[in-house]
Amino acid sequence: MAPLGDHFPADKVKEHVAKQLVPGCVIRIPVAFPQVTKPKFLILVGDRDPDYLTFIVNSEVNQFVAKRPHLAQCQVTIDAANHGFLRHDSQVACHEVLALKRTDVVRELSGNLDGIKGQISQAVRDQIVAAVKFAVTLSAGEKSAIIEALS
Repeated sequence: MAPLGDHFPADKVKEHVAKQLVPGCVIRIPVAFPQVTKPKFLILVGDRDPDYLTFIVNSEVNQFVAKRPHLAQCQVTIDAANHGFLRHDSQVACHEVLALKRTDVVRELSGNLDGIKGQISQAVRDQIVAAVKFAVTLSAGEKSAIIEALS
């Protein structure tokens, strides 16, 4: 059986997707890293036209990050108990913004509506804002945009 989204015009599906992509929204799409492209959970934390600003959700804190206090303090736990799309508690890397082209994100999710996972809890949102305030690796503009979007 074809997915329900296949029965609607492409422009309506894109419009539906775009309306859901608000700060705090969690998505899962393929992300191209230097070594590999793989699906990742991302949290939309703001937007700077023509990009969405996102934070990557990782299964655990990378050892490089864990050994550096100024980076480690910017990791926020996102719990599986309050986020049904997760299988286990994970870590939001709030020390580095991943900017993704809005058109690419909408196109990807229009072809896979299951990639829209839901919203982060208020507690996680508050912890992300606190971590961003301490992040020495984010520019003042990034901090401002993220704090405004999530507050």
